[in-house]
Amino acid sequence: MAKKTIRKKLAKNKKVKKISILNKQKLKKYAIIMIVGLFCLTSLAFIFIDNNQNKSFFQMAKNRILQMTANAGFSIKEVNLHGRVNANSELILNLINTKENSPIFAFDTKSSSRFIKEISWVKDVKIRRKLPNTIDIYIKEKKPVAIWQLGKNKFVIDKDGNKLTAKNLDKFSDLPHVVGKDAAKSAKYIIDTVKAEPEIYKQIQSFININNRRWDIKLKNDVKVKLPKQDVELALAILAKMQKKENILSKRIKYIDMRQQDRIILKVTKL
Repeated sequence: MAKKTIRKKLAKNKKVKKISILNKQKLKKYAIIMIVGLFCLTSLAFIFIDNNQNKSFFQMAKNRILQMTANAGFSIKEVNLHGRVNANSELILNLINTKENSPIFAFDTKSSSRFIKEISWVKDVKIRRKLPNTIDIYIKEKKPVAIWQLGKNKFVIDKDGNKLTAKNLDKFSDLPHVVGKDAAKSAKYIIDTVKAEPEIYKQIQSFININNRRWDIKLKNDVKVKLPKQDVELALAILAKMQKKENILSKRIKYIDMRQQDRIILKVTKL
């Protein structure tokens, strides 16, 4: 009998705990519903009050309601950046212009997204409020594909030739170099094309765009390969075959001229 009584009491305690947890969850839901309701009412009031040119009154009422929500626990405590690699985190936080403990419902996700998208590294951004006190910023960055040299200036660029940064270039030293006024626009094409011939690609120092018509490739041993305007893939395949059979790129050559379809011209370096 004593054991049955203890079991009954434990069962009752579990029910009480479950009810208290459910009540807390309901209260939280009710609080959110009330806050949303207040914002809806305020928005309706804005339409009416604005027509009566009483914006200052509306702003005061709005600020009070927002402060009430903040006092109720709906205030910003954390801002989390997701997906950021190269974009400046300090710049992002400055652009969203929010302070700790400010009302989370006052945070403008649309304008903040618009400002962040202006950063050169940012391809896309999504911002979400995570109630009661967190802002999550999800960033999709543009991928760097090359370092573009224009005169004395150098820039990291993406696949479309957009400038991403001119700072901390040592961080991107593994990227291929493209040179010339019009090199940025077609950099991805020439890089991907030469990558199809790994034995050639691994020896490249830079890609040089010639008047937006064709490319030269400069190798690490200073040999220059003059590629044709058309059939670049075919020229590279022939060069790769020559390299495999004769190790042509390691010989004492100044340049290899492949601009003509019916011949290849080798310029030998002087002793």
